[in-house]
Amino acid sequence: MNPVCGYATQIDNFFCLFKSREQFTLQDSFFFACEIQAYLRYNEHEVRCMKKIQQMLAVFLILFSVCSTAVAESEQPTTETSTMPVTEKISALEFNSKYEEAKLISLAANTCAGTYTKGGKASEYTYLGEYGWSITPHVVDRGNVEATFMLATNTEVKGKKKIGILAFRGSKSKKDWEVNLNTSQVEFGGTNVKEFQQFAEKKDVGENIPKVHKGFNEYVMTAFNLKEDVAGDNMENDIVKKLKDNPEFTLLITGHSLGGAAATLFAERLVAMGIPKEQIPVVTFGAPAVGNNAFAEQYGDKINLTRVVISLDPVPGSLQSFFGGYKQFGKVKTFRISNKYADFQHPISLYFDLAMKNFYDVCDEGVANGYLHRLPSEIREGTEPLVAIIVGQATKNPNLPFAPNIRRFVTDEYKYMLPRYVVLDKNADYFNNDAYTPQKMFAEARAAGADYLIVLEVNMKRLGQTNKWYATLNQGIFKTATGGLVTMNSTATRVTVEQGYMQSIVKDMEKCRKSLKENLKFVKITRPLVW
Repeated sequence: MNPVCGYATQIDNFFCLFKSREQFTLQDSFFFACEIQAYLRYNEHEVRCMKKIQQMLAVFLILFSVCSTAVAESEQPTTETSTMPVTEKISALEFNSKYEEAKLISLAANTCAGTYTKGGKASEYTYLGEYGWSITPHVVDRGNVEATFMLATNTEVKGKKKIGILAFRGSKSKKDWEVNLNTSQVEFGGTNVKEFQQFAEKKDVGENIPKVHKGFNEYVMTAFNLKEDVAGDNMENDIVKKLKDNPEFTLLITGHSLGGAAATLFAERLVAMGIPKEQIPVVTFGAPAVGNNAFAEQYGDKINLTRVVISLDPVPGSLQSFFGGYKQFGKVKTFRISNKYADFQHPISLYFDLAMKNFYDVCDEGVANGYLHRLPSEIREGTEPLVAIIVGQATKNPNLPFAPNIRRFVTDEYKYMLPRYVVLDKNADYFNNDAYTPQKMFAEARAAGADYLIVLEVNMKRLGQTNKWYATLNQGIFKTATGGLVTMNSTATRVTVEQGYMQSIVKDMEKCRKSLKENLKFVKITRPLVW
């Protein structure tokens, strides 16, 4: 057999496999790489399949970056964010802008992480629900394109500021990957859904005309076809009307990967319909470019876009590298991570971990500059029972990158839930038996005047001698006067690329929070969600 024909046939076979598979494994991507290398080796001067080769390279790059089979059991990376140490005092205005951005990014990352859980039953959404968020998942199927996203609304206690979130899911299904590969471009224009479609159907459009990725555009147009049973007749009329009728309402539009591209185009469409860009901030994570140079130049400043990227994440540059004719725009926020872990840098789980690290770094900067105050170590005002809290770990763990953030997150959550509390220790060394005995814990709680004692153990535990890690949260609730046990809970969640440190501890917190509320009836969220 002619090697060229043989490998061209194998390429076709791979695309048949692609259309028949819902998910991919690392073995698939390695097979893919071998086919690319072999084809190029035997076919240096053949140009007949060049476009297909480009498609193959792009898909391999993305598949390899998101594949969980290899990295789920790999050692977690040492990380750093782009946040710099405080060297000089920044102005209040500069810090406020930085702080609001960090809050928005962490909120968006949590919401995007939840979009990958089927049916809207994500722990991330249960967590938001505790703070008054109402979550509604949506799937709109138009045959060849299926748009998956969620809508969330809330009213903040302070200032009665109304805020909503529209989050698009990234690539997960076969149809999503078909959208990604539909890389031809269509003209962008119009001021309503009907005109959007008319512009997209134009033929032979020149390179100097604003054009966007055909697959991403069809995905967004599919989302606009959502039929609302109660609020309106479709997505276009419902969302646009709500934004226009309520100028104080802010809609955060966000998404990861494919979802980030959809979020960008959806926001551009809303602005074209007359919505002020200040009303619809956009935050994307690891999103590819959506349009050509003309689109970026003409429409890039029409929306308030913050593109969050991890250094060496291949997806944001994939279309420019393999197909050409695409250009990114918007403000870029970069999280840096060692390049030896470049294969792990696209999943939303890592973006969520880094977003929370960035948020805490910014908070620390605010405290150092006198613009923020930490949550108080105790609140005694009120009539509810006083609860003493001790947070610590029972084993000496290696310096895992996000462990301090997890303990901080857990401690803050209990502060939010308890009307009256006193934190006795937020970094207790339970493995030091001389430092912390049960008798000493109860003695300190009684001395503080506490009615109850909550002992929390937050650990990152290795499974045997493997590189498999679990985020564990143990909760013990005691009556201080007698030392009697009220209840005890132990939860553990596997840390993987698809479910990172923050996602794992949020899931653990869901179980412990439920038990806490069942046994201490006065427990409730008493403060708005900070981030």
